[in-house]
Amino acid sequence: MDWETYQKKAFRTNANLGSRNENNLHMILGMLTELGELADAFKKFMAYGKEIDWVNVEEELCDAMWY
Repeated sequence: MDWETYQKKAFRTNANLGSRNENNLHMILGMLTELGELADAFKKFMAYGKEIDWVNVEEELCDAMWY
């Protein structure tokens, strides 16, 4: 899938909260949430020796890109 097609498909599921500021805040908070989940996978690897689930890493990166 090319970038333009991805953007069009992602936009169909985009929440409209009524104002540009609220939409931007939703986007920023969503990105922070996803990046926190991504960071957690690496934290668990570094601190606890847990293997990195690369499928999950890819999913979290894609979720962050969605926002």
